Amino acid sequence: TRSQWSPAIHLRRLFELGVQYHSAGSVYYMDQNLHKKIIKGIAFWVKEKPTSLNYWWKAIGTPILMGGILVLFEDDLDAKIKNEGIEMMKVGVRPDFYDYHGPATGQNLFWLASAHIYASVLSEDIEGLRRAFDAISNQIKITRKEGIQPDFSFHQHGNQLNSYAYGRNYAITAVQSLFLSEGTVFEFPNEKKEIISDYILSGLQWMTRYDWIEYTAIGRGIVRPPFNRGPLLSSIKKMMEIDGSRREEYQDFYQRLSGNKDKEPLMGNRYFWRSDLMVHHRKEYYFSIKGASDRILSGESGNGENIKGFFLGNGTHFLIRSGNEYSDIFPVWDWRKIPGALCEQKSEPIPIAHWGKGARGNTSFVYGLSDDTYGVFGYDYQKSGVKAKRSWFLFDNEIVNISSGINGDSLYQSINQCIAHGPTWPQEGVHKKDLGRTKVFHDSVGYIILPGDQNVEISTEKQTGSWNKI
Repeated sequence: TRSQWSPAIHLRRLFELGVQYHSAGSVYYMDQNLHKKIIKGIAFWVKEKPTSLNYWWKAIGTPILMGGILVLFEDDLDAKIKNEGIEMMKVGVRPDFYDYHGPATGQNLFWLASAHIYASVLSEDIEGLRRAFDAISNQIKITRKEGIQPDFSFHQHGNQLNSYAYGRNYAITAVQSLFLSEGTVFEFPNEKKEIISDYILSGLQWMTRYDWIEYTAIGRGIVRPPFNRGPLLSSIKKMMEIDGSRREEYQDFYQRLSGNKDKEPLMGNRYFWRSDLMVHHRKEYYFSIKGASDRILSGESGNGENIKGFFLGNGTHFLIRSGNEYSDIFPVWDWRKIPGALCEQKSEPIPIAHWGKGARGNTSFVYGLSDDTYGVFGYDYQKSGVKAKRSWFLFDNEIVNISSGINGDSLYQSINQCIAHGPTWPQEGVHKKDLGRTKVFHDSVGYIILPGDQNVEISTEKQTGSWNKI
């Protein structure tokens, strides 16, 4: 696919083999047969220059992977191959800016500057190094454009929450740059280190429950292979050295993100007002609500990814206890009934928000209020012909969701759509609301629906699906 470009697997393997060749504890340490094959692999890439339909691979992906490989073997390469490889790393380097469909910002700039660091090291270009590190340092800032927001959420591709997509890579690249420059003439000012610490600990950390990651912060990556926590965990370990004043906080985050359930979970409520997201942490669970005002985009589709994600982030919510509630569920989801969704049930295809088209909210009143312990979230909801006043109230053991003024045809209010775990009571079927409130129990959660003229439907059945279709 355009995002998971298969030729890149070869480059990643070359890099991993290069690391093994140079690692004293490896069975491949200084293996001359392996060395010949790696050099041959590098020569192949430099000569053939495989190209993806996705420009990102030419400008960013290939240059960064190639940079790491050439640094490992620069003393063993023919000068012509080395120089051609260096030029492959400078696709986005312009005299006055880094170019990615115009002047790059946020993580795209970070990636291009990182490739420039590799190229500058290989060509012994001190001014190139200075420029690349300065570009990264200058991009570490609080902004209302693309990058770290005032509430420590992260935007990329416009006003769109991307904390665990571009924003995760932003944190990894920033920490790597801080680590590399420490103690050199390129060392970053303390204020830059403080911004990254606040972003990781007050932003990224709060969008997780142990090793589970907030789905609405992953962007198009929700349909990609399982999330790789390794690079971020490595970055957290580096920050323990870089910012010793917050070492214990980093250690706690590291333990939780590693999946250590013996570590006490976060406790509290956070409202990310720049991204219309509220997260609620308790010892027994995590709950999040994501809206989309006219200030932001709810998400995007692109490169054939997130094809059915049009309603995600539009009044959707997630309830997490074990972390396995939605594991690999996305191909079999009914994407008009994702958790929290208020949608008309139509047979026609779900609209596609191509690079964010149609994903901006329609109303300004999408607001939350938090005292860091409890939270309330209000949503003047308008989406695809459906209107409603919606609100959530987040307490200790209870989440209250109230809607009024609902307007639309053939509507479903989805309360949850997760993987069945243990019995459900009552059993599946349609339950009439003529005997007062309805109670449903599943997986240690009780759902109490107040009296009204609507029916409650419970379904537990095997479903099939395809990653390709989403």
